Amino acid sequence: MNRKKVLVTGGAGFIGSNFCNQNREKFDIVALDNLLLGDPENLHPEVRFEKGDACELADLKRCGTDFDVIVHFAGTSSAPMFSDKEERREKREKMEESNFVRAY
Repeated sequence: MNRKKVLVTGGAGFIGSNFCNQNREKFDIVALDNLLLGDPENLHPEVRFEKGDACELADLKRCGTDFDVIVHFAGTSSAPMFSDKEERREKREKMEESNFVRAY
């Protein structure tokens, strides 16, 4: 039986890496992360890691185009370090969503 292929954005962050590591035996996982807050060392060696940004269409396409599922954990947190950049965060989230539609 073929395993489903899953793209996880924000895959090297705290939540994303835990999701990837916990599900690596059930799915073929590609973790995409721009490493602003993530670290590829958080990922199990069986998880394919791609450095890139979900806001960049080319980075999404480099991960592949035949995903069964996209799990979107990328984005800035509500931590104080991002509180003064609310408008920028909203713009990035809209770009990510638009790129998902265009890439997949």
